[in-house]
Amino acid sequence: MQRGVDLSNNNAGFSPGWDFYLLKASQGLDFIDGKFADYKKQAANVGKPVIRYGYYVAGLDAARQADYLIDAFPLTAGEGLMCDFEEDRGNTAAAAAYMRQLIARAPEHRALLYCNVDYWNGFHGNPVPTIAGLVLAEWNGMPGVITGTGVHADFHQFANTLAGHPLDLDAYLGAGTVADYLNATVARPPQRTWIVGRWPSWDSTLYGLANHFYGKGEDWPRIFNANRNVLANPNELNPGMVLIIP
Repeated sequence: MQRGVDLSNNNAGFSPGWDFYLLKASQGLDFIDGKFADYKKQAANVGKPVIRYGYYVAGLDAARQADYLIDAFPLTAGEGLMCDFEEDRGNTAAAAAYMRQLIARAPEHRALLYCNVDYWNGFHGNPVPTIAGLVLAEWNGMPGVITGTGVHADFHQFANTLAGHPLDLDAYLGAGTVADYLNATVARPPQRTWIVGRWPSWDSTLYGLANHFYGKGEDWPRIFNANRNVLANPNELNPGMVLIIP
């Protein structure tokens, strides 16, 4: 069973000797972890895989927080992306929105949701798409032993500083290695797309598209961020463009 550690700016420094690393990169919409780049470099130097994560802040747009996590630092092949959901118990919609945006923006990267068992049981339905992964926290000191829920988890956080341990420790519960898991081809469903110019009365702007698909024009950055490869300027949409609608 491979074991890893969760590191952030709260830790004094890099902790060598683990099989994988969960590294904090962002929080909400206004915090970038200053130690992430160094920790990621040190993990790469010893050939260990990394899952970067963003701490979800209740009350802020979940999809924008997912974008903030992705855009915080350049992504590298085999790097996982994780939503750290420790606020807003029971808000299935927010957790699902964060996960959907991770998948839409970075479909080649494994997406995961982190929460504790109590939060998982508080969700009204499963917020994790079947194509994403789950990290469950139950700080019982027993790697792989998760009680109180019948769901399968890919990782188990079994020790935490809040529970008196000097480090947050995690165990991988799947087959093979964490690197295998992160690099495996992820089966994605067909993406929803739209050809600009079908209905010029409303689809000539990102605001109009967002208002049509989401019911709120202010959500246009969701579409822009999912199409940065074809949209250099959010104000320049040309007829015939094929856009992903996340």
